[in-house]
Amino acid sequence: MAKVEGDGFKRYYLQYSFPPSCIGETGRVGGVKRREVGHGNLAERAILPALPSEIEFPYSLRVESLITESHGSTSMASVCGGCLALMDAGVPIQRPV
Repeated sequence: MAKVEGDGFKRYYLQYSFPPSCIGETGRVGGVKRREVGHGNLAERAILPALPSEIEFPYSLRVESLITESHGSTSMASVCGGCLALMDAGVPIQRPV
């Protein structure tokens, strides 16, 4: 992963997508906007403590959260949905979030 400080490595990544249509707006879908970065980081950090250690589960993890409609906390919805998706995929999480 390329960062300002240099290349880095993450074994877990949450991709958060919030298209304008989910709040009834029109607009371009393309580049990542500030909301997507902030809410995605918030959801990613919330799930991180529940993940197993790299020794217990030596695989890379990617969770994709596509918001289709917004009437509340979409970042919390991403946390709940991401945790359920990880459990469904057989990831031995330490505790549900």
